[in-house]
Amino acid sequence: MRRFFEARNVPAFSELALGMSHPAGNYSAAEHGLGPKILDSNPNARGQVYQLAGKFLPLTEANSVPTLIKDANIKWLKIGVGSELSCMMNPFVCWGCNRKTIWMYLARTQSVGTANDALQLFTERDRDSPMAYDSWEEAYHPELGPELMLVAQEGTSLAKGFGVVPRALIPYLWADAIASAAFDFYRPK
Repeated sequence: MRRFFEARNVPAFSELALGMSHPAGNYSAAEHGLGPKILDSNPNARGQVYQLAGKFLPLTEANSVPTLIKDANIKWLKIGVGSELSCMMNPFVCWGCNRKTIWMYLARTQSVGTANDALQLFTERDRDSPMAYDSWEEAYHPELGPELMLVAQEGTSLAKGFGVVPRALIPYLWADAIASAAFDFYRPK
């Protein structure tokens, strides 16, 4: 993604950043089919996504990520897709705020049962769910960073205990991968 960005290959960059050319570019966008919606609903959408991504590169702290996403005013690109984009662009500073990282946060700070109950209500689009999408920017994004850093550190310690030493550890990407695996393993099917 950074290679496409630095080469100013806006079409290739935007398709990867929206999870269209490969889901690993943005799992939230890919999982919910948002890439085509973003491209079809915004004038110069590719350029807008590219410009937003460039705003994440110089960040030294992630608290402004929700504001940058909101100010970009890109239809269908909100905190879930935007924060994942920020993490892909600047993974030592920015983290993804998506249903899997929020589920992990609730599982760790409360319980797996609480996280699963919140997920069920979220899936039913219940506005009273602790995971209600409208609360992600304010209630979860600021809280996730420190918690995900702990997840990354604990994951590294556990991996080392099994004789696996992660190379070139990128903490927020590592934490996101752990959250995704835990979500897939512990959530009700």
